[in-house]
Amino acid sequence: MLNIAICDDEIDYVNSTADAVMKILSDYEVDISTYTSGIDLINNSTKRIDILFIDIEMPGLNGIETIRKLRVINPSIIVFILTNYTNYMTDVFRVGTFQFLKKPLRVDDLKYDLLRAVELYKHEHYKIKIKENDNIRLIDISKIRYLEVYQKELKFRLLKEEIIIRGKIAEYEEILQMYGFAKTHKSFLINMAYIKRIGQNELELEGVNELIPLSRNYKDTLLSAFNKYLMEKTV
Repeated sequence: MLNIAICDDEIDYVNSTADAVMKILSDYEVDISTYTSGIDLINNSTKRIDILFIDIEMPGLNGIETIRKLRVINPSIIVFILTNYTNYMTDVFRVGTFQFLKKPLRVDDLKYDLLRAVELYKHEHYKIKIKENDNIRLIDISKIRYLEVYQKELKFRLLKEEIIIRGKIAEYEEILQMYGFAKTHKSFLINMAYIKRIGQNELELEGVNELIPLSRNYKDTLLSAFNKYLMEKTV
């Protein structure tokens, strides 16, 4: 199930966008939720949002601030900006916009980018298999904040739990680097989708209280990988 949210204070645009999305994704299992303000979206959205279509100019809470609030709890949202304004371009890309769409929206203009967004969603929600005690678990990689070598074992840090298994970080490094992960230290592999701040010797991740060490040996490689990651996330 692909969860799509549409947020615009003009109901005609909400309806026309929903119609266009349903037409393009007729072969997919899709759930569309609609909202007429950023406040409405923040207060009433109970589902995980995978793809968001949002206007910038809205009363109360504008589109940019709404996106910032949503990214705190779900930084992997794929965002389409719907607007007639171009004076927000700097802010649009600071919040990690996938595509900028001008109103009125045309199905032919949207089709290529929406299908590309769906492929990105599939890529980012790849699952890895781990063995925890005698159980096999499938973990959505988008839920992983970081991996840490922990007392000769391997810790997977998720938002609400930690999973400690027998294994080596090298077993997961190659595959996870294909999906937006990078090493910050010989003992840490982080999900770049959650990077909040990069400092001299440490970095912060969204949803993680502890600081992640950043080794000199890995800093240049991390910065290069992060810049590439950001470019691939936008137009």
